[in-house]
Amino acid sequence: MMQTSFPSRQPLDALTTGLSDLQQQALRCGEAIVSGHAGQYVAQVVMESEPETAWQVLTDFEHLAQFLPNVVATQILEASAQRTVVEQTNVSQILFAQVQSKVRTENRVMAPGKLSFHLLKGDLNYLQGYWQVLPLATSQVLVKQVVSADADLGFLEGSFHLLFRETLKRTLAAIQTETQARTLLKAA
Repeated sequence: MMQTSFPSRQPLDALTTGLSDLQQQALRCGEAIVSGHAGQYVAQVVMESEPETAWQVLTDFEHLAQFLPNVVATQILEASAQRTVVEQTNVSQILFAQVQSKVRTENRVMAPGKLSFHLLKGDLNYLQGYWQVLPLATSQVLVKQVVSADADLGFLEGSFHLLFRETLKRTLAAIQTETQARTLLKAA
């Protein structure tokens, strides 16, 4: 499992400048928010957790299929303390068709609490970005994903972006649920 240290705790407002008041309020209420469009997104959620627990969930590549929506299988192909190569199989509904896709990503610890990823091989044209776990001034963390993605789906291209955006939101909500479940287990 990838180990890391984390940046110092900060107020939520300091980490989310540029968001509207409505988006700030949604984050404070624990809702996942996604901003951006056309393949360039920033997804964020606040949760009750120690940063180590949120990090363990993000880097639990072996078990992602157990708690992430659309992920049906994962396989770790290479692993070291700072780098993991993962192959992931996803199933999505695009209009009336169920579409299965595979992606192989390289995941690297880039800075304290920051995990970058990029596509090595797969059914997308482009996928890269990073995850970040940011401790808040409270007993909470902000989990943030910045991602660029594109697929060559012809006339379904717009559907891909809508689906990808919605999947980001559902993924963050699932990470929040899993992190909070693990937090409760540690407290028991």
